[in-house]
Amino acid sequence: MYRKMDGSKIENGTRVRMNHQSTVARIIQSWPPELRLLLSLASPSAATTILRNQPAEVRDWDLFLRLVERHRLAPAIQPKLGSIEDMPARVREKIEEAFQRNRLIGLQRMRQIIQIHGALDRRGISSMALKGVLAGMDLYGDAARRRAGDLDVLINPGDFHAADQVLGELGFRPQTLYFPISRTFLPWVLRQACDKEYFQPETQTALELHWRFTRNSRLLAINAGEAFARARKVQLGGFSVQTPGFEDQLIYLCVHGAAHIWFRLFWLVDVASMIPGGSVKLQEAANLFRAHGLSRIFHQTVLLARDLFGVVVPQECLKQAEADRPAVRLELRALSAIAEPVWNPYTAPARQRLARHFYTLSLRTGFAYRMMHFRQAALSEQDWRELRLPAGFEWLYYFTRPVLWLRRRSGFKKG
Repeated sequence: MYRKMDGSKIENGTRVRMNHQSTVARIIQSWPPELRLLLSLASPSAATTILRNQPAEVRDWDLFLRLVERHRLAPAIQPKLGSIEDMPARVREKIEEAFQRNRLIGLQRMRQIIQIHGALDRRGISSMALKGVLAGMDLYGDAARRRAGDLDVLINPGDFHAADQVLGELGFRPQTLYFPISRTFLPWVLRQACDKEYFQPETQTALELHWRFTRNSRLLAINAGEAFARARKVQLGGFSVQTPGFEDQLIYLCVHGAAHIWFRLFWLVDVASMIPGGSVKLQEAANLFRAHGLSRIFHQTVLLARDLFGVVVPQECLKQAEADRPAVRLELRALSAIAEPVWNPYTAPARQRLARHFYTLSLRTGFAYRMMHFRQAALSEQDWRELRLPAGFEWLYYFTRPVLWLRRRSGFKKG
């Protein structure tokens, strides 16, 4: 009797896995051929998969170019354009132009990294460069092979005011948290937010100053002090810049991509290029994520890397991922986000915003994580600007939020 039941469970598990793979295959085949061709070109895996697509199927090359830009993949696919004989010359030229422009921006970003981290270092502020061109050097051996976007800098929370002053002296203007933050109000801000955004008009550069990897500290509980203790040093133009250790880098890239539902494919390309080929190393990665309570995110990432890029995953690790039903649902949600228009929280209907909250709540288990999400969702930086509560009474923001929101909606202004 026991053996019969066990065999039935195995059979049912196999059927579920096959149904899931069939569902994923149908979803991908429903995508436009332009997106499927982009997947094939961007794949870091040399394996032939169901995604291999004949260029003859592509009809709308303007759509293809828009997808390349949306998913930030011009640097990744540029070396492979020679294998596509039927691609129009103008499309090749556009992608080549985007690649060369990215190379120039990358050189500018490297100079800025040296300038910013040098200025912070001279003030005695420990700092770390996240993602960006240094990740391109790490993952591909060439900074130009990864999109050179915003600058991301991690500091210790206690250095917030000093770092903020340094960035102001370098011409960076705050885009968020741009009201005066007193010493007594700072602890509240540091708990509820994880970064402050800046923009440098002269160079058209956006920068995020982080003091924590994620807004919800219960999602990724690696604090800045732990990250600095495991940091690596990279030589850049004769200057030593700190960057996350390999394990922290993998976790952060996975959590960052998952939190954004992987709606830009270049995040997944980064992670797929990091996934080790050996089963022992991959199992070590699985154990690492499990220790942080992030198995769902790891399993979602593994499934996406296999199904979109043909990354070979050891059978045991694959079984664990496919048996994780919440992770399977997270993968399906990510597949929708990849094909949907870019998420805009300000114009999205209520149904989509609720679905987004449900997705975020599903990223990991734990009552504390969910409660932190609800608490932070009930807060607004606008309220902090308009109403300054005394230290120790910041909890009243949860109750004043509806009143302040209605006042803004009604157009009421002081005076």
